[in-house]
Amino acid sequence: MSSLMKLFLSIALFFGGINGVMGSIKKSPKLFVFGDNYVDTGNTRQESASWKSPYGYTFPGKPSGRFSDGLISTDFLGMNFAFGGVGVYDSPFEKSTNMSAQVNFLVHLLEAGRVYTFDDITSSDVALLSYSGNDYFGYIMKNPKFRAYPAFVQYVMDDIRHALWILDGLLFKNVLIASLPPLGCLPLYTGASSFKSCNESYNELVKLHNKLLKNVVAKLNEEAEPRKKNGQPNFFILDLHTAFMTVLNKKGSSKFKNPLKPCCEGECSIVNEKGAKIYTVCDDPKSSFFWDKVNPTQEGWKAIYSVLGNPLSKGRNNEVMGSNQLSQPNKIPKLFVFGDSYADTGNMKNGAESWISPYGVTFPGKPSGRYSDGLTSTDFLAKALGAESPYLWRTHGKNKLKLKRGMNFAFGGAGAFTADPMPNLTAQVNFMADLLRARRVYTPQDIYPSDVSFISYAGGDYFDFILQNRPPADLKAYIEKVVDSLYNRVIRLGDLLFKKIAITSLQPIGCSPYFSSASSYKSCNESYSELVKLHNDSLKKVVAKLNEDSRLGKKGQRYFVIDIHKAFMTILKNKGRTRFKNLLKPCCEGACARVDSKGAKMYTLCDDPKTSFFWDIVHPTQEGWKSVYSVLGNPLTESLTKA
Repeated sequence: MSSLMKLFLSIALFFGGINGVMGSIKKSPKLFVFGDNYVDTGNTRQESASWKSPYGYTFPGKPSGRFSDGLISTDFLGMNFAFGGVGVYDSPFEKSTNMSAQVNFLVHLLEAGRVYTFDDITSSDVALLSYSGNDYFGYIMKNPKFRAYPAFVQYVMDDIRHALWILDGLLFKNVLIASLPPLGCLPLYTGASSFKSCNESYNELVKLHNKLLKNVVAKLNEEAEPRKKNGQPNFFILDLHTAFMTVLNKKGSSKFKNPLKPCCEGECSIVNEKGAKIYTVCDDPKSSFFWDKVNPTQEGWKAIYSVLGNPLSKGRNNEVMGSNQLSQPNKIPKLFVFGDSYADTGNMKNGAESWISPYGVTFPGKPSGRYSDGLTSTDFLAKALGAESPYLWRTHGKNKLKLKRGMNFAFGGAGAFTADPMPNLTAQVNFMADLLRARRVYTPQDIYPSDVSFISYAGGDYFDFILQNRPPADLKAYIEKVVDSLYNRVIRLGDLLFKKIAITSLQPIGCSPYFSSASSYKSCNESYSELVKLHNDSLKKVVAKLNEDSRLGKKGQRYFVIDIHKAFMTILKNKGRTRFKNLLKPCCEGACARVDSKGAKMYTLCDDPKTSFFWDIVHPTQEGWKSVYSVLGNPLTESLTKA
């Protein structure tokens, strides 16, 4: 039997081992591969070393995009998204696509329904993440003394966990992640000893990475335990580290003359300005375990899979999980809210003004944490969607039971950058991501196409900019910075599998009583009109681009601007309702909810909040918000509830 046929047989036996552990499988499993040069079979661009001689020397006799002399870890049935040279972060060495982006490629294919659909992911299919440490190579180059490496390892592990979590959400029942190989044994580092011994300096880093990886996989399996009856996924470690060390210690194969010395020594595939090779190639790649400074030969990979045999870890990692049923769409949408005081329904602590009388005087008759006399934007949006009012993150974020309603993460005073004392938008979106990872309150499968994520942005950062007396010349750049941050939060919500993502336009802040008081509430302060216009124009362009990218990429996401600026202006010009006596004057005038040292109120309250559009110096009344959503009307409801 030829060596090539033996290798194919080795690979077949490898997957036969998976089948044996996971039970009787009628259909051949498909393998979906994500990662780096250890598994890339040709995705990297053709100017890469893997597309230059002498790569591909053994098989197919010419460069084929594999980082070896021949076949590698991924030469079997399945779709390969891997790119050589990548890690969890963008590579400093190759113009390649990092691991998160690769996983998103599959997300987009499934959403488009062309190459694969969600129904095509069967219980026998396997998702494999290869991680051979490219981020660490970059780290070592910049930090040769290994300063603070444990923190960097944790950053890497957090992103690996995120990629595993997304694959879990894509309904894979078998998700494999490779352990980190012994970096110090790669020719990249053993060259210093003339390839006689491994460089032990890197052992602690590798040990910590693999320890954390085992903890992550154990935790994911533990979280899956209560859901095993529903056929939820399982996670496995492909222990490349043990396999490498077994081979390098000559316990796996004795055919390698010097297992630490590469066959292609020097700058493999590189020539100098005169065209002369600056590398040498050994006589027989079969006699070498390593092909170049990092990657094994075809024979090396064969030896690795020979050692691996059954790659699934012992103990709980042998658990079998059953059926592959897709979750059905939820008929009642869930609303997930992020933002500021326009949307906060009680997340701020009880000492905040929203928890002090006279806030809540209209509804529920006492302070409830809303920045108004009663219901606010979140309440009216939920009603427009036909959704139940979302739970508060403050009260339900640590819940141990699944929730059927959405959640409100908004905090009064929050903005794109403001972070003290309340969580800014970045932190709020991360709260949602953490809940999905923890799988207690929500899982990725609980996010349905009908659900809506909503960002309320009322310009808290701009109020800070104005109060700090920042130079007007800085304003345009600051607006770009704010909108860019909002754009990133919207993108992040798409990564969390939301299909409908809405964000508010900036209201006319010059019309808020905070600024209109200078004219005794007779007119808006037009000084801030240009700020608002620049923000809203930029936001609309960003959302239009997101929708175009989603349409071209068939990603399935839809992005919306809820134009509260237009709604505010319609009302303030008396086109919406005429019952408001003075549209610019607040019902609660003065330092609302404040008392002086003698307990005397530092504010006055109007007789009927229904006659005022504004409640305090910034926020509308319940009647004001009712008017805003009346102006927004059916078009808003139809656009956000359309399937």
